[in-house]
Parts: sequence; C-alpha cells; structure tokens
Amino acid sequence: LFAICASPLWAAHYCIVVMESSHVVPMIGLSKELISRGHQVSFAVDEAYMTKVRKQFSEEENKKIVHYETHVNFREHLKKKGPEDEEEFRSYISMMPYWTNTLLPMWFIPNMFGLISAEVLINLKETLRKEPVDSLPDAIVVDSFVPFVFDLDQKGAIAQGKRIKAINFISTDATYFAYPYTMRRHPIATSSLRHSEYHSSLPLQIGDHLIQLLNLIVSYTYAPLMYNYVRWTKGLPSSEWNAWSHNFKYPTISVGAPGLSRPVSLPPHIFQVGPMEPPQNSEAKNSIAVVAPEVTQRVSGLLSSWSAEGKKVVYTALGTEASPPARVVRGIAAALGGLDDDFAALWAASEWVEKQLRGDPEAFEYVREKEEKGLLKVERFVPQKAVLSHPAVVCFFSHGGWNSLNEALLLGKPLVMLPFFGDQPANSVLLEEKGAAVALSKFMTPAEMRERVTGFLSDAERLANAALHAKRLGG
Repeated sequence: LFAICASPLWAAHYCIVVMESSHVVPMIGLSKELISRGHQVSFAVDEAYMTKVRKQFSEEENKKIVHYETHVNFREHLKKKGPEDEEEFRSYISMMPYWTNTLLPMWFIPNMFGLISAEVLINLKETLRKEPVDSLPDAIVVDSFVPFVFDLDQKGAIAQGKRIKAINFISTDATYFAYPYTMRRHPIATSSLRHSEYHSSLPLQIGDHLIQLLNLIVSYTYAPLMYNYVRWTKGLPSSEWNAWSHNFKYPTISVGAPGLSRPVSLPPHIFQVGPMEPPQNSEAKNSIAVVAPEVTQRVSGLLSSWSAEGKKVVYTALGTEASPPARVVRGIAAALGGLDDDFAALWAASEWVEKQLRGDPEAFEYVREKEEKGLLKVERFVPQKAVLSHPAVVCFFSHGGWNSLNEALLLGKPLVMLPFFGDQPANSVLLEEKGAAVALSKFMTPAEMRERVTGFLSDAERLANAALHAKRLGG
C-alpha cells in the first residue's frame, strides 16, 4: 500500500505521528523519500521537537513540510509521570533479566504510552479541525507506540465526509510484534536464546513458549483494561484494543528486513522495508540533535590521526535509553582497555555512563593507560554515520538498537553487541548467528567481557569474515 501511495502518479499528503525517540530516525528517511516523489509531508510533534526535526531536512525539503502542534513533549511527560530519579530507574530497568524482556512492555505500554497517545490524539484532533478540509492529510503514518491516534482513521473523525487513512509504523523488526501468528520451532521473536541453546534444552523450549503464552494472556486481558481505563479518564470512547490490535488491523511498515528476522510467516499487510539509510547529519540516537561542527571537526581530526598511525578504531556507543550501572561500565572499560596498542577506541558516552566510568576507580583504571597514550577518547555526542563511514573504524561496540544495527550493516561494519532491553537481546543473538557480530551479556564479569571482545577483535580473519557478513546483510 505504501509503495502504491508513494507513486508519483498520485501526489498525497502524509502526516507523520511519532514520539520524541529513536523511532523518528527511520521516519525521516521515509519522509525524504516521499518528498522526493512529489508528496507533501507533515509532522505531528510539539514545537520544540519540530525544531530538531527540521534540521534533518534541506531548505528546499522544509518548504514542503507542514507542522501540526500536539503540545505533547514526550521527554517532559515521562519526567512528570515517571519516578523522581529517572537515571536510577533506567539503571534498574537496564539490568532486569533478559527473560522479562517479552513481558515488560505489556505492563508499561498500555498505561504510559496510552496516556501519551491519548493526549496526542486529543490535541491533534483540535489542531486538524482548524485546518481547511482540502489541506488535511490523506494518510497518517503512526508510530505503533502512540496507538490511540488510529482513532483518526474513520470517516468524519476530523471533517464531515473526510477519512484520513492510517498506516502503522514499526521502528524495528516486525517479527518482534508478530509472534502471536504462529508457534514455530525457533526461539520467540523477543527471545535472547540462541538456536543452539534452544534446541539443546527441552526446559528452555518450554520456558520460552510459556513466556510467549503469558505475554498473550496479558496482551488480551490487562492491556485492554488499561487502555480503556486511560481512554475513560481522557473522555474518549471505549474500544476493543488489545496490545497488538494496530499491528493486525492496519497496513504496516516495518524497518526490519527479511534477512535480519527470525524465521516466521508475516501476514500480507506487513511490509519490511529495511535496512534504512539514517539521516546524514544526525547522531541516530534517541534524539536527533545535530552534532556541533566543532565536535565533528575534532572527531574527524582524531580519526585521521589514528588512521595515519595505522590504528584500528573501535567505535563504542550504547544509545541514550539505557543507563548501565558501574559494574557493566567496568566490563566495557575492561574490554576496551584490554585491546593492544594496534587499536584505538572512540567512546560516545552519555553523561550517566561517563560518570560511572570516571567515578569508579576500578573501571577507570582499565582505560587510564590507554587514555594517557591518546588511544582512547570519550565524547558526549559524535556524528555516528560519519564515524562508522571512516575506513579506520573496524568495529562498532553497540547496544544493539535497530537504528545502530542498520547503520553498521549498511556500512559493512561488524559489531560487538551488549544488549539491555527491548529488541536488543534478540537483535544481538540473531546477528551473532548470522556471523556479523559477537553478542555479550550485561551479566558478564569484566574478565569475561574482556576475553570475549579481545578474542574477537584480535583474530584478523574472524573480524574480516564478520565484516563480509555485515556487508551482505546490509545489502
């Protein structure tokens, strides 16, 4: 459907509805493609975030972009509704056992994102009703984490006789959400189990599918109750929503790719369009702030200097959603500090991660000598795509988020993956099984992490083969 609508034979108006998160990165790629085909694009976000979004487009592209104010700042909303100490809470979530990964979203998506999407829906309706009917969007492309906005897909929701068609957008592999369709002889889509582990243990197979069954029970009981409770508190009519309704009911675009998925038969209304090229000038993390020119210049000079010295560079970035505790940062430091002097390391660390590194004597001791030699540099933000494009960079030490994974594969870079939550654990073991990565565990000791990373990077043949597999998967 999206491919047909994107035909230059029919110029349409597409409204992008997205949270302030990493989900916007592939949506920008889709928006650029639509604009290049002669369509109009609008974004339904708050004013502050729209300023960041516009920086991802050229002056000519921005002339074709409309902004619809939602007055919902996702980050501020989480701060108000979430725990007082957000970083400590993130750290707690970051270290939950991997098996909870399948169940955890079912508890917070209905209430937290239900509240956010209800406010987005109410405010967006009010904004659109002020617009002339002939300027309203023909279709809305809705982030799957703001499900109430699908209410707009009904005749007369905004204007008499006008229907705005909805397209569901999944910012990761579609099989992550599609497992209710089938029981199969593979780990479930969100599982952190390797195939070898799964098939060698009947208890693990049973446990894996019991988690899936429990997830489905929660999805069809607790989730609808919470969704309708939120709708009631916001004065919205009740609905038959369960946690996955929008993934079954509407045409769906996923930035996953068949070669990067668990073996599963997807229904015909789900289209996988990845891997996708990220925006040229963004850091492709949870925000899309343009990296300061002086930082880009400094990092470029550093990479050129290391390249001239014949150093092999390991780029490390763990996103901004996870807040790993000191013992995990200790393991990363042990791994990077354990590399010989043929390697240099560029570490894009959040304020939280750098605080754990500098504030933990044992962690900092692992990297102190390498930093003194000028072979390790810690930065807050870097132009990630430009860094990964540099020929001196031989590996990406990543958390395994889908945007980072896409970027690495498109540029043919092998990965060391340290997953925390979400789709990251499944992404990591899947890429390892396909030969493009080495998967770590957040529960490894520093010695175990160091041994696994240095063993991979010091084996030139293994690293080269992983790069070939990464390039093949990236198309």
